[in-house]
Amino acid sequence: MNKEQYYPLSFSSCKAFSTSPAHFIAYKNRQQHQTPAMRFGTAVHVATLEPKRFEDAYKELTVRRGTAAYKAIVEQHPNAEFLSKTEYEDCLKLRDSVRAHPVAKRLLEDCTEYEKELTGNVLGFPFRGFADGVAPSYVVDLKTTQKGNPRDFTSDAYRQKYHVQGYIYASLLQQLTGQPISEHWLITVEKTSPYVVTCYRLAPEYLQRGKKQLQDILNHFTQWDGVSRGYDHAASFGHFNLDVPAWAL
Repeated sequence: MNKEQYYPLSFSSCKAFSTSPAHFIAYKNRQQHQTPAMRFGTAVHVATLEPKRFEDAYKELTVRRGTAAYKAIVEQHPNAEFLSKTEYEDCLKLRDSVRAHPVAKRLLEDCTEYEKELTGNVLGFPFRGFADGVAPSYVVDLKTTQKGNPRDFTSDAYRQKYHVQGYIYASLLQQLTGQPISEHWLITVEKTSPYVVTCYRLAPEYLQRGKKQLQDILNHFTQWDGVSRGYDHAASFGHFNLDVPAWAL
C-alpha cells in the first residue's frame, strides 16, 4: 500500500490513527464534521489571536434565521460566519479574560506570529500543523475547556495527547528557526462564567514523553496494512471480552 497518499501527517491525523485506522481515514477524507463546540472554539481562537479578522469573519446574528432580515444580512456579509448573540458575547468575554491574565497576556504578546503554519520532518515523516502562536523560544496553544483546574485538566490534557502535539510543534518550529525550542505552553480558558484562565508549561521531559508516544503511533502506522478497521484492530481474535471495569472491583 502506498501510504504517501496520506502525507503530510499532522497531530490531529496521528491522534485519529491512535483511535483506529477507520478514524484516521475518515479524518483524512474530511468525513468528520465540525461540532458546535469545535465551531465555537475556532471563533474564540480568532477573536483572541486575530481580533481584526474576527471583526470581518464573524457577525452577531440579531435577527431570526429564515426571515427577510436574515436573508438581507447574509447577502450583505456573504463570507461571514454568524454567531448567536450568546455565542458572540461569550467569544468576547473569553477573549477579554485571556488578554487580562498576566501570564497569558505576556505569552501572547511575545509571539512573533499567530496561526503559523509549520511544516517539516518529524521522526522520519513529513508533518504539517498550525500553531496558535510562536515565539523565539516556545510555541503556545489556546484551549477552550469545561474545567481548567489542574486536577481535571492534567488528566484531560494527557488523554488528549497535548504533549504529543507539543513535541510535534516544537520540532517543526525548531527546524524553521534553527533555534532550540524547549517549551510548549497551553493557555486554557473555561467556556462558562467566570471564564477562568490557567496557563500550563509543558517541560522538556514531558515533551520527550510525547516523542515516545508519537514514535509508538508512527510504528503502528508503518505496520498498518491500509485496511479501514475499527477498534477491533487491536484485538487478538477480532473481538473483545467484556468484563467488570477495574474501578468496580
